[in-house]
Amino acid sequence: MRSKGIAILGAFLVGTMLLAGCSKEQIRKEHVGIPAEYEIFLFEKGKLNQIEINMYDWEDFIQKSGDEKRTGSVSEQLKEKVYDSCNVTINGEELQNAGIRTKGIYTHLKAVDTDNDRFSLVLKLNEFEKQKYHGLRMIDLNSNIMDATAMKDAVTYDMCRYIGLPAPMCNYAKISVNGEYFGCYLAVEPVGKDFCKRNYGEDYGSLYKPLHDLRYTGIWSGKYKYIKDMVKIERSSFSNVKAALKSVHNKRDIENYVDVDSVLKYMAVQTMVVNMDGLTGETLHNYYLYESDGRISLIPWDYDMAFGGMLLSDEEMFSKRMKAMETGSFDKEEWLREKEKANTAEVKKIVNMPIYTPFIGDLSEREFFMNLLDNEGYKEKYHNYLAILAEQYVQGGELDETITIYANEIKDIVGTEHNAPYSSEEYAAAVEMLRKFLQKKAESVIGQLNGYIPADRTGQEQEPDKLIDASDIDVRLMGFSDFDKKKIGLR
Repeated sequence: MRSKGIAILGAFLVGTMLLAGCSKEQIRKEHVGIPAEYEIFLFEKGKLNQIEINMYDWEDFIQKSGDEKRTGSVSEQLKEKVYDSCNVTINGEELQNAGIRTKGIYTHLKAVDTDNDRFSLVLKLNEFEKQKYHGLRMIDLNSNIMDATAMKDAVTYDMCRYIGLPAPMCNYAKISVNGEYFGCYLAVEPVGKDFCKRNYGEDYGSLYKPLHDLRYTGIWSGKYKYIKDMVKIERSSFSNVKAALKSVHNKRDIENYVDVDSVLKYMAVQTMVVNMDGLTGETLHNYYLYESDGRISLIPWDYDMAFGGMLLSDEEMFSKRMKAMETGSFDKEEWLREKEKANTAEVKKIVNMPIYTPFIGDLSEREFFMNLLDNEGYKEKYHNYLAILAEQYVQGGELDETITIYANEIKDIVGTEHNAPYSSEEYAAAVEMLRKFLQKKAESVIGQLNGYIPADRTGQEQEPDKLIDASDIDVRLMGFSDFDKKKIGLR
């Protein structure tokens, strides 16, 4: 099988070289480092993977995971995870004594009901034995428990690769546990050593997973604790990262310290998919920072709550409900009408999120990106990447093709498992809403690029009538907000 894989990989490389003369805007930049066999064996779009997990004490593993993860604090959940042992067969190839653990913290774990076992999982194939799956050491298995489309990550990473931004490979897998179908999961390439080698070559640099807005706030390293302490791969001094942030702060010699194209591509994708559970939101996480030879770049990660999945009005209305209940003045029907009105207004803001201020919160805290846009040359590049995503990817047919391929791949299994978070019908409706949302979003982005829709926060507040109508968009169909309904006892 290995010789067959090498032959396929060779043909793949020849095809890539033949495409080298095409416009950079019209081809995907799958890798800039070293192509890996696992790209073909695990992440071939349209080819459903079969992953079988065999574990004698599976029920004990799930019970223990539920007890520990739901009750543990976030700081405890962030500590190094302990793996259990299992045997795993991937597309017919068995790997014995592999490591397995649950994946995620807080929200993802709380979303798993006490009577449900649909945790996201991590397989560390080389935890107990020296083994890999065609070069891959670890595989993330995402349960999509808060993503009714089951496609938010897959579509977003596809958009990233379309404009040449290094992003995790992913594809779907039919998971079986001890011989029984367990669920339709998304297999994802973790951002780690294998990812860095594939994208940056053998001599790759340092990797961080920050909880930080990337503002430069002085020379004291303590101010950057939530970058420095979140190091995943350390191959150079953290002072290189501080120097990069300082260059953006001072608006001097930026290209000596920052891979500007990478950052602008990252922000273009963030703007298109409206991911408030990340660097553009208040959580300031779910991204990676990569540094090599003194230059930093950004790597995308975790989009299951993108596309309006985090409605601020959900939390605001939840708090309002709690206060009303405490005072005995709660009227459920009135509250539901008010909540619907708040959601409708916010969805319009999400669809029209201004391309120059695609953030929530205080803009003074978004210095890293705002300072880059002060440079007219960088702003033009950002415009270009947004136009490629809106005009070529969404309106040009790439989005429809990608959704069709993925939908055909999983149509017979998604929503049919015993622990399915959404039915097959809910899944189909969510996918169509995802398609519709991105079409509306592309329309708004193009309007902002052409100047007939305000492109910053102030302009949109002053001229709300110029915004794209989003009254036919219900982001709650795509997930997470539905989880909120369960949380507050309305379902």
